[in-house]
Amino acid sequence: MEIVYPSIQQLAQIYGVSVASIREALNALRTIGVIELKQGYGTFIKQVKPTFF
Repeated sequence: MEIVYPSIQQLAQIYGVSVASIREALNALRTIGVIELKQGYGTFIKQVKPTFF
């Protein structure tokens, strides 16, 4: 089961930050394997094993 994040623009509006800040945060999460970015489809939270944390 995958959980889908709102769009980058929606996240920026929700949290009152710039789109660039959201992209930077999402890229950091992608780098450590927590999320997957699928262009045209959205941002998905990967299933993370509890030992990851």
